[in-house]
Amino acid sequence: VWMALNEHLASQQQVESSLWRFSRYLDGCVTILLNVGYPHLHAVSTGSDLVAVVTQKLRSLWAYVIANPGQVEPGTWLLKDFKSVLKAWGNLLKNHPLAFVRADVGQCLQFALQMSHQLLLARTNQTPLGTSIPDHVCRHVVDFVKSVFSVKAFRQGPTETSDPQLIEAQRTCHQQLHAAVTTLGMGPIVDNLLALGMLTPPDQMAEWLEDPEQNPQGPGTGAPLRLAAEACVITIGQPPFAAPVGEHLLRRMTAELSAPTAGDSLEVVRQKQQVLAALALLPELVMPHVQHQTLLQALEPFLVAASTASGQQAILLATQAVQVIKIWTPSMPQGLVGFCLQHLLAMMRSPAQACRIVALRPVQTLLEKHPEAEAWATMYGFFIKEAIGLLKSLKSVETLWPCLYLIELLLKDEADNGQYEMEADTLQQLVALWRDPNSDDMIRHALLDVFKALTLLGSLNHSKPRPLSDMALQACLLLVSDCGLTGEGAAAKAANATELLGKTTPLAATVQEICASETTYVDDGSALLIGVLRVVSQTQVPTVMTILPQLLQHFSTTKLPAYDIPLDIVLEYVTICSTSELNASGGELAAQLQTYYPAMVELCKRALEVEEDDRSQERALRLLQLLLHCALTPQSQSAIADVTAVLFRSVMSAQEGDYSVHTVMPVLSLWAARCPDQLRAACSTVTPGVAPIRFLKASRRFKQAVCQVGLLQAALVAQSASPAPADEFWELYFSSCAETLRPDGQSGVNSSLGILSKAFALRSAATGKLPRAVRLMNALDVASVPPGLVIPPEANAQQVACQWFFQGSWTMVQGLIS
Repeated sequence: VWMALNEHLASQQQVESSLWRFSRYLDGCVTILLNVGYPHLHAVSTGSDLVAVVTQKLRSLWAYVIANPGQVEPGTWLLKDFKSVLKAWGNLLKNHPLAFVRADVGQCLQFALQMSHQLLLARTNQTPLGTSIPDHVCRHVVDFVKSVFSVKAFRQGPTETSDPQLIEAQRTCHQQLHAAVTTLGMGPIVDNLLALGMLTPPDQMAEWLEDPEQNPQGPGTGAPLRLAAEACVITIGQPPFAAPVGEHLLRRMTAELSAPTAGDSLEVVRQKQQVLAALALLPELVMPHVQHQTLLQALEPFLVAASTASGQQAILLATQAVQVIKIWTPSMPQGLVGFCLQHLLAMMRSPAQACRIVALRPVQTLLEKHPEAEAWATMYGFFIKEAIGLLKSLKSVETLWPCLYLIELLLKDEADNGQYEMEADTLQQLVALWRDPNSDDMIRHALLDVFKALTLLGSLNHSKPRPLSDMALQACLLLVSDCGLTGEGAAAKAANATELLGKTTPLAATVQEICASETTYVDDGSALLIGVLRVVSQTQVPTVMTILPQLLQHFSTTKLPAYDIPLDIVLEYVTICSTSELNASGGELAAQLQTYYPAMVELCKRALEVEEDDRSQERALRLLQLLLHCALTPQSQSAIADVTAVLFRSVMSAQEGDYSVHTVMPVLSLWAARCPDQLRAACSTVTPGVAPIRFLKASRRFKQAVCQVGLLQAALVAQSASPAPADEFWELYFSSCAETLRPDGQSGVNSSLGILSKAFALRSAATGKLPRAVRLMNALDVASVPPGLVIPPEANAQQVACQWFFQGSWTMVQGLIS
């Protein structure tokens, strides 16, 4: 029935709609049967013949469509039948490629390219056929061509198999394809597909220029037909056709990439656009034969034209040119980065918003792939300024996020120079975007990253740190408050951010309700607060200190999923209070800190009780060490006593390998120095003689004498409370003293507390996006020195530490021996 219907339709010049409907159903039934009814259609005796009949039916349908374009309206049965058979034809090639041996793979390829060319002409000239055929029909044609070149046996010949008939079919199809390619030429094949996929109607171009945010990469990018054409060209450009395709692209680049002129026809512009697209799609075919400098010289006229004019043609070509720069950036010599930056900066200053938007991604790629290029040194500020200027006119997430991300990256790299300071109107603009209830979560998180990057400018490890301005501090604390970290807007009150808010800014409660639905806001807000605390200046300390009571209240009343971030925040506060250059009033901050000891010690206790959380326990021990060092009153020392006593009993009752010597023992040695009576009382609760031996053994695990003498001192304190026989202790004590007296590098292991404190600070939460914890590292180093030991800057630390210890401890040693 199907064969008879095909013969009848082929003999008719005009066909009724009802007959096309019948043909549509019958064609669908047969092609489904052929596609899924046989596991290997080529092995069926008539399988190849049936595929040839399907091909002939498609040819007949296409001939009728060409002859009667007026009947090809959307929804007509003729168009439905043509689309159905075309799609099934492509599926047959994917499922049963060797069944095309009778239909001739080469002839089928030529037929598909013929359809592609006729569709291109119809769509270019806006004929009735071109306006009636939808994009997905063109995509099916392109997909068929891609499938032809995807079959390995077609491209490279017979694969390994023991079936002689299968080998013969593979050889025949291989010969058919290569004969067709020889006849057609690889150049026309690639050109045809690129032209069809990249065809941008003038009305679509005008629509994109009016609103470029709908497609930030350029008009038509991301469209299914264009993606299909690009994928097809990439497939064609694989061996063994890579060489002829590359040679063709080189010829076209040399011949057609001349400077654009106002007199260029639309067809000439499209041809140049196709060459630029091919250079971005198949760079590996052209790179071995073209120097980057030659390529950039060819692209320069397009970039210059777009930065000085706003014509459709100039913008279209510049859009494609910057995509070439983006793709070629990873292999670009660093000496050419400056050339690209100059032209991309000019595009970001273009009067056309479309040019400014499409330049974002290439600038980002250059920054990520060549961050060390010298050309960046003087360009960061300019790009930040232009990106922030562009931000004012953007509305969609698709453009806001890349722009904010680029600002973040630029701020991070600019931090080394310390030359940029964000202006007040820019801060107001960012806060307004943050507090806009219509802003997407992705945008708010990007804004948090921008402000975290802003704190990097004040990082103390840079040669020229630039502290946060007071208004920048206000903005940061406002965001922290909205993230729900302090509750009741405490950070916002501390910031006194009335200048930032303005009359049109929505209420904070609206934003806080939105942020409450996402737990990640608390984490990001905490990280921002940590960054602020690490770079806060002396005059700003009173502002951030007003938040500490609310923070501690929040941490004590909230069930925390993890303790590492809260501990990081409290560590930074304790560091601020113990840093001399931030204490403007002679230790007023250190005295103020004493009132918060119960809450901070309770936080340490809760963190230490969490099993299998090494990150939180490590931070809790560091915080406990700083609290011991900063304890100025008996009340503060008493607040620490319970948790340190529990820690002491836990360590002394455990096996030696069950705890970290380098994190636990320095805390206990400092406790022994600051509160010796508490340690002696705790010794009575553990096995006699264990504590002194543990301290002595721990001293051998450190390299620096500063750490060793602290542990030796703790061992003496513990021994003074031990009624156990002293022979083992004194033998180990004097041998440990001998180890301490050896020259540096000949005892212990390379794990000094100074190295550990730096490693700890580097592992703190979100360190990759925050300033280095310079003050915290210094505070931990100071806390590692036993009370009373002062080491001059230029002195030999080992010699001074040993002399101080042996002189100061000799009286105790004599008393214990006697």
